Amino acid sequence: MKQDLRTCTLICLAGLVGSLLLSGVVLVARRQTLLQTTTTSYTALSGEAEWEGDWEFSELGAGPSQAGTERVTIPFAGTDFALRVRRGDYRGYFFVSVDGEPANLLPQEERGAYLVLTSPDYAPQVVTIPVASGLDDGPHVAVVVAERGWDQWPLAGWSVSRTPDTTAYRWALVGLGALGLACLGGVVRWGAGKRGSRGAEEQGSRGVEKRETVRNSQSAISILHPPFSILHSPLSILLVAGVFYFSPWLPLTLASGLALATLILLRLDLGLALVAATAPFYLYPRPLFGKAFSMVEITTLLCLLSWGLRQLTTQLT
Repeated sequence: MKQDLRTCTLICLAGLVGSLLLSGVVLVARRQTLLQTTTTSYTALSGEAEWEGDWEFSELGAGPSQAGTERVTIPFAGTDFALRVRRGDYRGYFFVSVDGEPANLLPQEERGAYLVLTSPDYAPQVVTIPVASGLDDGPHVAVVVAERGWDQWPLAGWSVSRTPDTTAYRWALVGLGALGLACLGGVVRWGAGKRGSRGAEEQGSRGVEKRETVRNSQSAISILHPPFSILHSPLSILLVAGVFYFSPWLPLTLASGLALATLILLRLDLGLALVAATAPFYLYPRPLFGKAFSMVEITTLLCLLSWGLRQLTTQLT
């Protein structure tokens, strides 16, 4: 029975590591695919479009009149569409539709999707703002209706992109995430079964059971095969945390992050010690998936997860 529980635990751990490593591979492959995106930019003077109303044109772009009847119809072929606009300390809007539907990346109101031409800090700026994405790679028609913004040359141009389809990568990540969660659940379940079987074999008195519980809590790593016993050392969690923090390679970062989570799940005491050790360095975050997190935040959350799983295991057993 003990051997079966140990084997199941190792299989789940292997599945957890494998799913995370494969997720890293998929993310790298997806990034390489997205690098093949092509973008073509146009100005108000060079782009093909049908202008309606009293537009004025210059090297700065196109500007509407005070009459407020200006609109431009822009045919394009691609998967993404963006407008290059001149924002500033003035009031103005563009109402944008693509193929007769409100542009899917802009906020909407009763009149449709709109783009605010007032700059956030009221300073003049020329920015490219995506207004539609995820379109079929084929011909489309965008219509831009101007409201106010005269004498400001708000429409500097537009750009069209062709982005490769990454649906397969998205579903692969969903599947690997589900596999990782299932394997994590297996680790908790079989590990709890291991501790439960030991408690059943050594029942005798409440004092014995309490000592057994303490011993199991302090050496939960013992549910693993002997070659993994090195993970019991405090040095191991420092090494893994260091690799996770300094790793420049995403798959290695994910793998070391999984190893760190596993260690803290099995050794909450070491996790709490790591929280104390990383607290002074909270101003030096770890970049991850376009954001930054301090190590003390990461380790605290992992400790909370470890504690929660222990409480759940106690209730179930």
